[in-house]
Amino acid sequence: MKNVKRVKQIKLVMLVFLLLIFNVQTPVHSSSFIARVVDVWYPRQIACGQNFSVTVACEFEKMSYTDVAVLEDDWVVQSLTNINQHMQGNRTFVFNLTAPLNGKVWNLTATARAWDEPRWQPRGWYSDSERGAVKFSIQLIGAKNVTAENRVKKLERISSAASIVYWNHWVNKKSDVCVIWLGGGFYHQGINVNEFQKDSYNTRLFVQELSKSFGVLTSLQQLYNPTYVLRFTRDAMKESGYKYVVLMGYSMGGEAVELEVVYGDSESWKSDIAVFVTTNFNIPSYASKLRANLFLLYGSEMDEQFILSGKQFLGNATNVRYKDLKLIGGTAHEPWTLARTGEYDGRAVEAVIKFVEMVRSNATTTTKTVTPTTSVPTLSQHHQLWL
Repeated sequence: MKNVKRVKQIKLVMLVFLLLIFNVQTPVHSSSFIARVVDVWYPRQIACGQNFSVTVACEFEKMSYTDVAVLEDDWVVQSLTNINQHMQGNRTFVFNLTAPLNGKVWNLTATARAWDEPRWQPRGWYSDSERGAVKFSIQLIGAKNVTAENRVKKLERISSAASIVYWNHWVNKKSDVCVIWLGGGFYHQGINVNEFQKDSYNTRLFVQELSKSFGVLTSLQQLYNPTYVLRFTRDAMKESGYKYVVLMGYSMGGEAVELEVVYGDSESWKSDIAVFVTTNFNIPSYASKLRANLFLLYGSEMDEQFILSGKQFLGNATNVRYKDLKLIGGTAHEPWTLARTGEYDGRAVEAVIKFVEMVRSNATTTTKTVTPTTSVPTLSQHHQLWL
């Protein structure tokens, strides 16, 4: 009896010991100190329309890509995304800004993130939960007689047979074009596209610039194999008044676009536009299935295999009306980010706008909305085609 009791005590001690070892060796990932803002230097008061600088001191725990920005709410004022060189330790970033013309207290946030691959979590941008962002305010004086920029966002709830997706609708009443944006993500039992907030700040700035010319939808949630819901979203946007839809995918988002407009109900997209950004096409010959107008965008310093697959895809897209491929010099994985400095570059957004406007100006005056048919393959069938 005593031996049995002793064995139980030994087992209990071993269990406690193993739990302690587990807690030490495999901690829950904490973003504390992965990237943090140490200090911010800025003028407390500035004249409207005046140029000035904000200096952000950051600290990064280990060698990693970095993503630093000045935000107004969730709007990127200026950013630096370094995805071609690693940084570690203390770093200082200078942002040269221009004060708005309307007088107010300008409430801003300095924020820093680092690229990480924590255990049990998908790789992405992470920061210190307490010091990853620092708020500050600047008093603007000498207001000019101008109308303040009106940024309208509307929550859109799109239901399909497969899922429900919530989108941020960046409303642009001056345009009849709507862009559905699919950003970066990862592959796990299918295509997973991250919510918009997980894109780099330079990528978010690129989408912001698009919203000045077109309406834009950005996802508020992670999307898994988003095929059906893209068609339902497109049709909902056309019913709301848009004539043209641009389905745009960057990196993993580009693979999601391919899954829909090539392997999905390709015929229903023939009056719309598919934009692929930094997409590596596994089977370029399947481009013959494509019916949507096609635009491909790459950085000139990107892996040659990506660019080659894009050129092959373009050549095989024989059943589209308009198609083009654009290389942006001095950029790599993000065609809107200068590879050497991490600075945002506006040539990519200009190229997209130019192509979309060309298609739009040459299109017929009416656009018919095509409702998905019952013959569209199921998600599992799409997935089998993709594999």
